Amino acid sequence: MREDIHFKVLDNETWNYLFQIYGGVDVPRLSIALPSDTGRNDHIVEINLRRFKIVTFPRVKYLPGT
Repeated sequence: MREDIHFKVLDNETWNYLFQIYGGVDVPRLSIALPSDTGRNDHIVEINLRRFKIVTFPRVKYLPGT
């Protein structure tokens, strides 16, 4: 599996935002910082993917007084 094709790795800010809205289970990941040519660190992130199903329901428009 490949990142950005089969899965996305989220930053803390995005994860916290989605967690506040939808809840869920925090899945911490280990990472290793590696120096890069840009002077910033790149990271290798541990990914253990598990299959899961997402069930969506159609949005219902509620009318006042009903």
